[in-house]
Amino acid sequence: MKGKWMNAVCVMIALTAIGPAAAQVFPSKPLRLIIPHPPGSGLDAATRALAQEMTKDWGQPVVVENRPGASGIIGVEACAKAPADGHVFCVVDRGQMSFVPNFYKKIPFDPAKDFEPIGNMFNLLSVFVLHPSVQAKSVAELMGLARAKPGSLNFGSVGDGTPPHLIIEWIKKNQKLDMVHVPYKGAAPMVQSLIAGEIQFGYISAGTVIGPIRAGRLKAIAVSGEKRSPVFPGLPTLSETAGLAGVDDRIWFGLLAPAGTPRPAVAAIYGELVRIVSNDAFREQRLVSQGWQPALMPPAEFGRFLSADREVAGEIVKALGIKLE
Repeated sequence: MKGKWMNAVCVMIALTAIGPAAAQVFPSKPLRLIIPHPPGSGLDAATRALAQEMTKDWGQPVVVENRPGASGIIGVEACAKAPADGHVFCVVDRGQMSFVPNFYKKIPFDPAKDFEPIGNMFNLLSVFVLHPSVQAKSVAELMGLARAKPGSLNFGSVGDGTPPHLIIEWIKKNQKLDMVHVPYKGAAPMVQSLIAGEIQFGYISAGTVIGPIRAGRLKAIAVSGEKRSPVFPGLPTLSETAGLAGVDDRIWFGLLAPAGTPRPAVAAIYGELVRIVSNDAFREQRLVSQGWQPALMPPAEFGRFLSADREVAGEIVKALGIKLE
């Protein structure tokens, strides 16, 4: 583990060495960090924690700007059309950059041309959660309930076409289940409905539901990822369920800047990201304990990854046959 983070620090040093003159003047004014999600989510908390650290280091405020709506399109468009001076950047995820371009024939930004990749930040630990009244202790038992009473189970998501929504749609198709989707505008209203029993289950970021799970207001039955999580060590992964071994439940989050943003600014932002995430206390207390799995990826590599993942997402969308207007 130490070797991994030492390598990341070396990358940071190499990147920030680009253009020392530019480094002396960046940032020269307050920065905007756009997040295409509403306040109150686990992502919002993690982003604000990063922004606070950046503000301390740079001596310039990094203002988090929530721009939710339209499956994240509104916020990502705002980022694409912002001044490319290095002082505006945005958080994006697999939904906006991989799935949205495959769902909609026309969107107000070009994911391949309108952005400068800064880097991947972390992957999301998601949790399969149920209302306590649901008589299931595993995903297999939940699927059994769905088979016994087709159409009787309602599940929530943080929005149409978002990765958590598509993961459950994949399960529905793979297992030939009839379950009703209820989309919400963000994590907070979905969790409120789930706790109230208005929906029976959902698949959502761990950081959003750790409190309700520990308080017994929600019941967790599985987590995402290739291996079990230290956050919920007793829970199996979704892929451990019989018949679900091929589920693609990756949900990544990264940083982009408007196309044309100076490379020294991109390097400085990525370098700062590496420095913050490489801090043991920050990483464990603000990320890992809340279900965020650090997965740093530098600008060029992240750019290649974005292109490849759009193709993967296209195949998933085609296989599911879901259409969004």
